[in-house]
Amino acid sequence: MITHDGLGQVLIDLSRAIVNPLPTKVEAMQVPFSSATEAMYQRAKKRCDEMEKAGGILILTDLYGSTPGNIATRLYAENRRHVVTGLNLPMLLRALNYCTDNVADLAARAVAGGCDGIREYRP
Repeated sequence: MITHDGLGQVLIDLSRAIVNPLPTKVEAMQVPFSSATEAMYQRAKKRCDEMEKAGGILILTDLYGSTPGNIATRLYAENRRHVVTGLNLPMLLRALNYCTDNVADLAARAVAGGCDGIREYRP
């Protein structure tokens, strides 16, 4: 995950409280508002390169068009990595529950989980 500062780790902690142990490795790179974008991109690129050696990766990010989202889309453009924006807890839980799927299917399941988790309450 590439998120604004504070969000990624909270989502991991919540996921761990719901699904323990987590079925796969999940990491959060949190981007502080005061950070240098290029330095954060290089850090993300290095970590993605390391993680891809162990298999495909799915990058989840919180807000399309934001600095974390722009870093994620730059990583996509570079190596056609799978990126899903609009990160929320249902999306992350869906991705964790189907983590053995191939990365393209996992991305689709993450999107569906994120969308399915959004409801208007009507008693």
